[in-house]
Amino acid sequence: MKFDEWFNETETFSLRSERFYDDLLTYKWDGVNAEHLIKWLQAAYEEGYNQAKYDVMKIYWDDGK
Repeated sequence: MKFDEWFNETETFSLRSERFYDDLLTYKWDGVNAEHLIKWLQAAYEEGYNQAKYDVMKIYWDDGK
């Protein structure tokens, strides 16, 4: 699953992205640039995705030593 699919995925009653923007307004993060937060969130998502992929591949590469 790509970041955009995950970020715009439907949660219980709304999209994850809608909750993200709602939280920005709720906590009054007026000076925060939402685009920078989204880029940071995307980088964290992709790093976690890549780490999970590596962990699975490591199982296959392990020679038991």
